[in-house]
Amino acid sequence: MGKIKVIAIVDIVLLASLAISALSGIVLWIFVPRGHDAGKHVFLGATREMIVNLHIYFSLIMLAFTAIHIVPNYRAFEMALKRLFK
Repeated sequence: MGKIKVIAIVDIVLLASLAISALSGIVLWIFVPRGHDAGKHVFLGATREMIVNLHIYFSLIMLAFTAIHIVPNYRAFEMALKRLFK
């Protein structure tokens, strides 16, 4: 598998995990109540605990793939930082 294909796959996974994490965060913030009765509420068939777990797992996937994303793009990342702090 070529370098460009690997970078593309990493970027797609990173974007998808960002979208899912952001969406689940918005759902938790706006639609699902907090407190001791929060476990009783359901949003689109999912309990608060399920949405929290989804949010945490996809945030961790995003964190891991961000680190993976930096490895093949390290040189460009380094050059951008040099230009930024020049």
